[in-house]
Amino acid sequence: MIEEFDFDRVANRLEEVCKKRHAHDFYIKLNEMGVLGALERKVASLPHFEPKELLTLDLDLAGMQQIVLQFYGELDLELKNRIEKTLSDPFFEHKFSEPNGNGINEGSRVGFEWKNNVAQNGEIVLNPSNNLIGIITVAHEFAHLLEERIQKRIKNKEDCLGEIASMFIEKVFAEYMLKKSMIEKKDYRILKEHDLNCFSNNVRVLVEENEILSGLEVPISGVQLRELHKKYAFSDRKGVLMRRVQQMTGIGMPKNVQPESGQKRFRYVAGEVVSGALFEDFKKNPKETLGRFENFLSSNAEMEEAEAYQTLLGENYFQKLSTSFQNLNVEQEKSK
Repeated sequence: MIEEFDFDRVANRLEEVCKKRHAHDFYIKLNEMGVLGALERKVASLPHFEPKELLTLDLDLAGMQQIVLQFYGELDLELKNRIEKTLSDPFFEHKFSEPNGNGINEGSRVGFEWKNNVAQNGEIVLNPSNNLIGIITVAHEFAHLLEERIQKRIKNKEDCLGEIASMFIEKVFAEYMLKKSMIEKKDYRILKEHDLNCFSNNVRVLVEENEILSGLEVPISGVQLRELHKKYAFSDRKGVLMRRVQQMTGIGMPKNVQPESGQKRFRYVAGEVVSGALFEDFKKNPKETLGRFENFLSSNAEMEEAEAYQTLLGENYFQKLSTSFQNLNVEQEKSK
């Protein structure tokens, strides 16, 4: 429990989180999107979705890759060629596992180790589950191979842009499988339910973290943290918020668990909102939208956030983002 910790030590770690928060300014950007206030009002009623049984796939990893690459080739042959070129690049070590289990897989990723801001030891890790989410994950990770940060081996200027491309591809690929009769409508609905589940969970983390940090003044002191602890001592919120403090600081967590601030979660909240808006454009005008998407892929690592949204969605991007978020709220209300 948090009571066992040195409050000054925890406060110092929270200070680091707070500095990152202000450096990336993502809470301010949430406000600019009109999102944070709405989230704070709605978070108590956000449902927690448990994904129903996911479609099991009788496919090995090679089979999954074949279907995914066929999809990319039909979307745009150049995208498929770039993925295959990156997969064959000896700079990237492949850590591939055969599909296993029928849960929600974790551990797949594409990235580098960094030394003095120089990319080292590129990795492409695929650890898919043996179900619909597994093959979606392969499509998701292959989308990362197309991004400027991977092609040029550089870091994103704006961390929150890191999941937009991959989450957009998830939506396009799911519809592709539906149209090709690879999945049924009920499987497609379950997939949307899973996405809403992830979105709701990430939203909760952001709001909980904001509740903690907005009640503290920089520099954060152990005294402030003790007062926060007393404030929630007889509240149902105490356990939730103190658990978030642990996750943010890493104090009291198992040694193999890395601290996680909302910065990482916001990447997925932004990804869901922006990719949702982009997917609506894609359904209306696939060719034009795909052109904007490829412009984003080629230079997104060096883009400011607003520039990225404008590249993807056009001049009226703010309205499209607001509509996308409202649509997510409507979907959640329908699913209660």
